[in-house]
Amino acid sequence: MNTHKISIVIPVYNDGEFIKDCLESVLLQNYKNFEIICVNDGSTDNTLDVLNEYAKKDERVIVIDKKVNEGTMLARKSGAEIATGSYITFIDCDDVIAEDFLYYINESINKYNADIMHFNIAVQDFFHNNGKIERKHSLCPINKTLNSTKEILRYTYLERKIHTALLGKAFRSEVCKKAFSQLPYEKNHVGEDVFSYLYLAYYANTYKGVCEIDKDLYIYRYGLGVSNSETMSLSKFEIYCKMSCWDKYAYEFAKNQPDNEYLIKAIESMAKRLFHDCCSIYRRRTPKENQRAAAAILAKYWKDSNLDEDAWLVGVYESKERFLAKYGESVVLKERCSNDVKISVVVTLSEDVKCFEKCLDGILKQKFNDIEVILVTADKAAAKNIIEDDRIKIIEHKYGDAAARRNAGILNARGEYIIFADENDFLNAESLGRLYDVAAEENLDVLFFENREYTEDALNSLQASAGSVAENYKIYTGVEYMHLAYIKDIHKNSCYGQMIKLSYLKDKNFMFLTGISKEEDAFVPLIMFNAGRCAKIPDVVYLQRKTEKTKNLLKEFESHYMIYNTLISAFISSEYVFEPLLMTAEKEYNICRRIHRKLSKNDKYEIIRRLPKDYKLIFEKSSFDHQKPNAVSRFVQCIREQGIRYSIELLFSMLKNR
Repeated sequence: MNTHKISIVIPVYNDGEFIKDCLESVLLQNYKNFEIICVNDGSTDNTLDVLNEYAKKDERVIVIDKKVNEGTMLARKSGAEIATGSYITFIDCDDVIAEDFLYYINESINKYNADIMHFNIAVQDFFHNNGKIERKHSLCPINKTLNSTKEILRYTYLERKIHTALLGKAFRSEVCKKAFSQLPYEKNHVGEDVFSYLYLAYYANTYKGVCEIDKDLYIYRYGLGVSNSETMSLSKFEIYCKMSCWDKYAYEFAKNQPDNEYLIKAIESMAKRLFHDCCSIYRRRTPKENQRAAAAILAKYWKDSNLDEDAWLVGVYESKERFLAKYGESVVLKERCSNDVKISVVVTLSEDVKCFEKCLDGILKQKFNDIEVILVTADKAAAKNIIEDDRIKIIEHKYGDAAARRNAGILNARGEYIIFADENDFLNAESLGRLYDVAAEENLDVLFFENREYTEDALNSLQASAGSVAENYKIYTGVEYMHLAYIKDIHKNSCYGQMIKLSYLKDKNFMFLTGISKEEDAFVPLIMFNAGRCAKIPDVVYLQRKTEKTKNLLKEFESHYMIYNTLISAFISSEYVFEPLLMTAEKEYNICRRIHRKLSKNDKYEIIRRLPKDYKLIFEKSSFDHQKPNAVSRFVQCIREQGIRYSIELLFSMLKNR
């Protein structure tokens, strides 16, 4: 039997405690023709001393001392560059190998001579299982011989039958050196194996899963020195999200390769896997109080990726457009000078600014001066001619619609109360001070007021009122006012018909639904229903210009369905059956039914594909007759027992059969 020299590359970082076990397991091999290349990756403990001690005892131990920590991938690259063996295998510094691992590698070289040979791996779990060793089948080889790069990429990335870990594998030296020579200089510390293996698989022509050796040759020791925590900090989550760089580097690599169609498919699959890993952490392991910040981190790093729409739907349960609209980065272009703010006025700007000067003039001429005007634009060019005023704060939020820009305004507001305005509308020039006086004096969560369609007569009338606010208002709880507003039909939902306590909005985490029309039909009932104290003044404070919107039935259905789902979620979480909230949900439900009858078959299919898969419902036809207490009771019992998380297909199936 030929004896081939095998190079073992071991990256080491601050692991003086466990590297001894690893090195001992290699030095005790019954196969002796090997070299050990230990790469000290900028360790700050006694690791280098331990490695040098072993190098003095055995000339087969070679130490590379890197002064700066650069991560496992670049450490492996340094080791592979100087390797002199016919084959290279990688071992993590806290793992161990069976005494005959190298013997079986040599035997397999003589027998199969494959570019990649894959052996059985066991996991010694110190995290959950007190160090018990069990074979990990997902890490073990498949019982196949693959004879082309295309097959290797397909089984590894598209079908995910071959694990991308470099551990427990032996690579032909020429293939390994070529692959690592193409890797970028990137210090990211997560996802390195799945990225590195893409290059190894691309340059390999043959793979052999060595399954006939029924022995665990590589022992992956999981959880050594790791604290048992199910949650993840934002700083660590950000490290995971930086895996998005692998997507960018891989596409750059693929551009320069011939016949790269299958390589690009593998990269797409790799990117989805990395993205969904991040999404899983975001949903399951970030504490509730950190989830909005975690979502912003996820959006920041993955917004420019090449992921398709389905990847976003599966990962975050909504479209990329909607997710970025909620959580995409906002850039503050101009900050307000003063810190003394009682009211934040959020104005959304589009690229087509027609009547903005009159809108801004009405706000800035307020006698009440303790305001900040937050102008939120999708394109900073729209705000280039804004007058200089130290009360103005300008924010660029590139993602989503006007609702998304209002949400960016909420997140950047500093006032005690917040009010929303549109660029083409008009706010009474003297009303804000009086509104604030009423809201602050009564400690209101929400103060509602009237708005009207903008006409010249309405404008003259509003200006003539000189900002007076009626004294004849009454204080309600949100539930009391909602009952009055919707049962007696005296309230019209509008984004621009209320002043809201900012701390109330942020404590409840209330935001506008993005990517839909009539988002006020979800937002206003929620802030009303949950308010501890609210009031309504009969004065017209705001004039709203009527705009014509192009009708899109599919978009309309999606909008009303999302509003319905939001209201039903609030209904389920409430402590009792609240008739007005159920009536409001019923209205949206019936609109969904009417629109659905008009949709084409393709649009009906698109509903299932596009709507977030996490939005799930169960109901029966009679449930929405609020005049039948027994039906309402059955509905409440059903959804409280079963929960809202039922398949979207149930809604679709129900509507399809109407």
